Amino acid sequence: MLDGVKALENIKQVIEIPKTTCWNRLQDAAGSMDASQTAFVMSQDSVKLSYKDMMDSFNSFLFERFKNEFASVPTFQPIIDKYIDSVIQSAQEYGKHTADIEEENRRLRKELEDLKNANRH
Repeated sequence: MLDGVKALENIKQVIEIPKTTCWNRLQDAAGSMDASQTAFVMSQDSVKLSYKDMMDSFNSFLFERFKNEFASVPTFQPIIDKYIDSVIQSAQEYGKHTADIEEENRRLRKELEDLKNANRH
């Protein structure tokens, strides 16, 4: 019974949400700008960066939402396969990369120890 009451409360909150959106707020703000103010605003690095961040997030959202449909189109299969292959190859190279770093660390520790010993003599 408690779950039903909670579900009804959630539905009530959704129904009572005002129909204004963030885009209305943007439209209201931009609607009062003249052409020179719009050009100035759109040229600002903070606006460009915020727009880029938003578009990156939007593209990620679209991808997550439609990735299976995207993958079902034969034209895109080579692009998808190339991405998956590069991920797998990079994962396999990680072990070698780690081993190379460990070997470099051993060599540098030995070199440091040799330098310390040379300074003591």
